[in-house]
Amino acid sequence: MSISSSLTNALSGLTAATRAAEVVSSNISNAMTEGYGKRELQLSSNVLQGRGSGVRVDGVARQTDPILLGNRRGAEAGLANADVAARFLSDIESVIGLPGDPGALTERMTQFESSLIEAASRPDAPSRLQAVFQAATRTTQHLNTISDKLQAARLGADRAIARSVEQLNTAPGRVPEHNARIAQFDGTSRDASSLVDQRQRVIDGIAELVPLREVQRQNGMVALFTPGGAILLDGKAAEIGFAAVNTVTPDMTLGSCALSGLTINAQPISVDPETGPLAGGRLVGLFQVRDVLAAEMQVRADAVERELIER
Repeated sequence: MSISSSLTNALSGLTAATRAAEVVSSNISNAMTEGYGKRELQLSSNVLQGRGSGVRVDGVARQTDPILLGNRRGAEAGLANADVAARFLSDIESVIGLPGDPGALTERMTQFESSLIEAASRPDAPSRLQAVFQAATRTTQHLNTISDKLQAARLGADRAIARSVEQLNTAPGRVPEHNARIAQFDGTSRDASSLVDQRQRVIDGIAELVPLREVQRQNGMVALFTPGGAILLDGKAAEIGFAAVNTVTPDMTLGSCALSGLTINAQPISVDPETGPLAGGRLVGLFQVRDVLAAEMQVRADAVERELIER
């Protein structure tokens, strides 16, 4: 081997080592960056006239695990769904109060019953009658506070649904832009990894709202589906519809059409937490709070009030 060939081989090795160091440095510095995919340097033997001529740098590949990524997104959607319900129940618990807590509903009703018993034994005592009035006032105020809190939670959920729908309509609409730019890089020597990182961040941003399945298309493009079968993006982004309200009262329900459901491309869809096409994420969790959890709590509060009146 000539000195020139030896120097060429050595230079190619140094070039490969330099690129490898750059890739490692990038991986370390971006280890905590959202959407960043690990890079790996691709090398091959360089052959010239049938003889080895050092190392050739073929490029830098972005390494991801589609199955692991899909599982992570599904877990984030499930966590967001559970978090919505947990926050609602925690807020209502703080308003109702636990048995034994000062100022809890059970304590208010116990005080009211005790004042009635004391007044029945001495109905001629103004102080005992006044105690009945004060205990009844505190009890009814507490029940009214619970009802107001429930309707406020339903209204808050309705507004959060509107914001989530706006985000769903905006974010997938940005993915086609990234798809188009990535497709331009496909088949060329240019590296599209940074564009793929940006696209992943956009997709991750909506993954907690609804569970997502990312399907690869030609030229590096992707389509987005939900496990329930809804098409959010396949060439063109779907349009999700929802109409928010300004106030919510106990009689307003989804079934009576007083509250809005969801549509995809103007077609109504179910928001059932088990069988709906968007089931499993934060968005459907908000519908559960608005239409199921808070409504059931209101029914129970009404039952307590009705029993109190009858007694």
